[in-house]
Amino acid sequence: MSRARLLVPVAAACLVALGVTVAVASRAPASQPAVLEQSFYSRAVDGALRFGVWLPRGYADHPRRRYPVLYLLHGLPAGEYSYRSLYFLVPTLERMNAQAIVVFPQGARPGDSDDEYRNLGSGRLWSTALTRELPAVVSSRFRTLGTRAGRGIVGVSAGGYGALILGLHHLGRYRVIESWSGYFHATTPDGSAPMEFTRPAAAVAADAHRVLPSVAATLRRRPTLLAFYTGSDDPYPGFTAENRQFSRELAEAGVRHRFAVYPGGHDTALWATHARAWLGMALHALASVAE
Repeated sequence: MSRARLLVPVAAACLVALGVTVAVASRAPASQPAVLEQSFYSRAVDGALRFGVWLPRGYADHPRRRYPVLYLLHGLPAGEYSYRSLYFLVPTLERMNAQAIVVFPQGARPGDSDDEYRNLGSGRLWSTALTRELPAVVSSRFRTLGTRAGRGIVGVSAGGYGALILGLHHLGRYRVIESWSGYFHATTPDGSAPMEFTRPAAAVAADAHRVLPSVAATLRRRPTLLAFYTGSDDPYPGFTAENRQFSRELAEAGVRHRFAVYPGGHDTALWATHARAWLGMALHALASVAE
């Protein structure tokens, strides 16, 4: 079963059925939330990198206020506009009156549809693009807090893996790391086997189980919300078991974390059901809005 098939219906329906506003900043009412379509030239991926930005209610009314930022990663395999598949979370953010900037970045493109958010060579440096270039661009265009205490990364499915592995490798950048229905080692598109790497070191770096021993002391020392959940009936072989395994490994390493198994599979229904609680957990852990 391809991970992409589970996300296709969402991408097609979310913008219309959920009434998401896509606008440029100058056309959005000052007091209303909006999703802004943005892009920049990325040296890391040698091309345009697109992303959506949700601004909280009141953003335009408080020109001196700075906000924490959440980066939300989509599932894979995917295309260059698959970040829009996560716009289904916008109504939840609006109902919460979330006081944060939420960024939905592109994590794939034609020809690189399942790079697992890793650096895979010249022009395919997705980790660099998302952890270094993108935050710099977002901070230059929007009023972010711009500190670790005000930055979090969250993802669904392969995006959950991406959030977890990028977060572990860049603990100096993220106060919050959440994975929803993710996994803990880079996989093939159908999720049935490990992704192949030409260099052994790259394989190690792509495996959270093997990365954990080198970052456990930092996780114990630095305040970090590390949280993940999965569905009890996730159809991908081994995903639920691997989530349980990683939770045990964290506990054995003395790393505080949040873990849950909920009834359900591997789909938007599960993520939408728990979105308010898990987004709320993330926002609570981030630094407060600052003037």
